[in-house]
Amino acid sequence: MMYSAGEVLDVIRKQIYLDERTQAMLRKAAVVRGVSESEIIRESLREYLRKSAVDAGDNPLLELIGLADGREDASEHHDVYLYGKDKD
Repeated sequence: MMYSAGEVLDVIRKQIYLDERTQAMLRKAAVVRGVSESEIIRESLREYLRKSAVDAGDNPLLELIGLADGREDASEHHDVYLYGKDKD
């Protein structure tokens, strides 16, 4: 359990690797704001995920699902469906 900005959080521990430049920027942001580096990471990640969230209804590729519904045996009996008889 953890406290963040006055609220109690159940948190899951994650391990990440940062390059030196990103670490320095993170440290500076935490000092300036007076919060932990973890809090900066959580806030940043939440904001990123909120902005980049894609509604499945907005994905045109999902409209292709079911487009090719049809006979299940079409690959085996395609000649019958195309020509009306088996090709010899």
